[in-house]
Amino acid sequence: MSQLTLTSGSGFDARKGTIKDVVLSGFDLSGASMRKGHFENCTFRGTSFKDADLTLANFINCDFTDANLEGATLNNAHLSTCNLTGANLRRSVLIEALLDKVDMTKAVLAEARLHYAEITNCECVDVDFTDAAVSGADFRGSRSL
Repeated sequence: MSQLTLTSGSGFDARKGTIKDVVLSGFDLSGASMRKGHFENCTFRGTSFKDADLTLANFINCDFTDANLEGATLNNAHLSTCNLTGANLRRSVLIEALLDKVDMTKAVLAEARLHYAEITNCECVDVDFTDAAVSGADFRGSRSL
């Protein structure tokens, strides 16, 4: 796995504008703070976001196939038309997150906190929700829960 170090002097500040058409497949972004970042058409296949802070981030048409988001914080994050196939979101926190038209086939959300999340029009085939907290979550239009 490649490693990308995000420091205050690195020139990478997701809070300042939109990041488009970037491929960061296989990178290690564990523990990174990408709060309020806006990402469009980005590829994060196999990337590790373990324990990353993605609070209030927006991901539009991004590919997280087989990504590791274990323990990541995605409170109030917005994911639209993204691919989370096979992604690991074990123990992730997605309180009041909005996921719309997201393919979550075979994703792992065991022990995740999804309180009041809107998971609408999503593909949820073979998703592992073991011990996930889903009180108040809205799964309208999603199939194969």
